[in-house]
Amino acid sequence: MDLNNLFNSDVFNESLDIEKLLSSDSSGGKGNVIYRPSLGKSGVTAYQATLKFLPDYKNPSRLWITNYEVFLTNQDTNTMKSVHCPSTLGKGTPSILQDAFFAFLNSDIAREKKLSKKMSRSERYYSLVQIIKDKQHPELEGKIMIFQYGVKIANKIKAIIKPDNEDLTANQPFDILKGRLFMLSMYQDGDFPNYDKSTFTEKTYPGLKIEGNDVKYNKENQKLITDFLVENTPDMSAFEYKPMTEEDKKFVGGAINSIMRGSDKLGPIKNKWPEFFAEGSFSSPDEDDDQYDDVLASSKTTKKSTKKPVMTDDEEDEVETFLKDQKSKPSKDEFTEVDDSEDDDIIDDDYFSNLDA
Repeated sequence: MDLNNLFNSDVFNESLDIEKLLSSDSSGGKGNVIYRPSLGKSGVTAYQATLKFLPDYKNPSRLWITNYEVFLTNQDTNTMKSVHCPSTLGKGTPSILQDAFFAFLNSDIAREKKLSKKMSRSERYYSLVQIIKDKQHPELEGKIMIFQYGVKIANKIKAIIKPDNEDLTANQPFDILKGRLFMLSMYQDGDFPNYDKSTFTEKTYPGLKIEGNDVKYNKENQKLITDFLVENTPDMSAFEYKPMTEEDKKFVGGAINSIMRGSDKLGPIKNKWPEFFAEGSFSSPDEDDDQYDDVLASSKTTKKSTKKPVMTDDEEDEVETFLKDQKSKPSKDEFTEVDDSEDDDIIDDDYFSNLDA
């Protein structure tokens, strides 16, 4: 797409396949330029920021990247890791993660149903935004960053692009000239941040914030705005779906083995996915019924562990989102939903660090 077309709303909007965007299973991944507001670290009980969604100049027709991720804990080593689920590529794509999850979710054993949550997936979205206003962190204002969000905010975006009520006016928030600004409103709701009050405003921002100045679009400023986009837009390709590495497979196999140990459902998983289970690396279910009982018992208790899992910085970010996701998942024996993709959006950065306080 010609970069000049970013400043022609009609051409930009005509180039988008809205139906595909709203229904497609795009892909995503990790990165280190994430915009992650924090209540605790900012010393506030309510966090507000104004964001301007932006198209990726390298691929303007892709407004967001989505993927399914599974955050696993190896019960034996107490290590954690987030991995992409192959189901990101589309329904029907073979996935050991989905096989293991549904094997336990559909079990007649209540304890196994509970343990299925340890293998559930979360839906993540990634979009480019410019931080227009953030009084908690004014140093971020003007920066173009990658905003990671969940289903709740994604639904707000989709609803304004294609309202389900004919009395509502549609708007393309990624339109650099006519897109409405997004008011991110986060407040504490028990142990978790809540985003229900986040909404699109009636205001537009036909330009960019550059070096602290509001640079409105006109022919004279077009080159300045274009150059700023090219020089300051993070690379979204780092977030695209990537198949599991051998190291990932080893971790996934170990984690699933530790969660399902002692269950007769582990054998079929190992037989179907032998590449995830190095011969001799894990004990068999029959050998470790006692350990399986320990895992089941630990799933019932509400006592917090005093041993903090070993994680990298990226993994520490991932566990925060995972813990928030679990708030919206069933906690009783009765599971009425078989879709494990519910996500209650991103979690406050410092939630996990306070678990052992």
